[in-house]
Amino acid sequence: MARLDTLLRECLKRLHASDWLIAYDFAGVGSLALYWLHSVAGSSRTILEARDLYSHAALRNALTALPDDMRIAAEDALSERGGFTSSKSVVYVACSALLRAEALCPDAASATDTLSEIDRRASPLIGVGCLGAIATDRLRRGVDRAVVGCALRENCEAVVVHVAELRDLASIAMREEHDDASLRDLQERMASMLMLWSVCDAARIIPDSLPHDLFPELELEKVERTSVRILLSKTAKGLP
Repeated sequence: MARLDTLLRECLKRLHASDWLIAYDFAGVGSLALYWLHSVAGSSRTILEARDLYSHAALRNALTALPDDMRIAAEDALSERGGFTSSKSVVYVACSALLRAEALCPDAASATDTLSEIDRRASPLIGVGCLGAIATDRLRRGVDRAVVGCALRENCEAVVVHVAELRDLASIAMREEHDDASLRDLQERMASMLMLWSVCDAARIIPDSLPHDLFPELELEKVERTSVRILLSKTAKGLP
């Protein structure tokens, strides 16, 4: 697990030792985060599924798990300029991932249950979406960016999605000179750090005093954060 420091490794150990289960969908960025998660023993207790939805068709197909009205809204979000890397779109990707997690683990507890209420045979779920665009060898419009959504069930009818975004990854990463390949590597690392930080924050794995120590390269002061509450029945389709 190259260049991950001891504190972050310990953070991932704590995530794997927790009750949380994750379904993870990513497109454009975020593959390194999956590698890091698997590089720390215990990932089989945490990861239900991970999907690399690299083509537009694959991403659209994943969203067919959503209820019809939400799927239409997701299509509209993707159709906007920059829609395949937007904070609006990642909300729907995260919700779709949560529905898959619920379908794969139908007896899981609610994310808002207290520890005394959680059956130890069940676990709270997080649906994670990660979208982005980083340095490439082709002409592309728009800035290099990464956005992560973590969807947690509030009740049987509603979900809260915590969104974290790093805009203009190119300027953030250009503190030193890089060739295209090394710039892409650095941007992928930053996007994957954003994903891990978002999950650990949503799961309350990170002590309030430590986020900057655990993720020193992330420049958390530049991360834009929002939360969205969205109606999503627990009886939705779940598995496309």
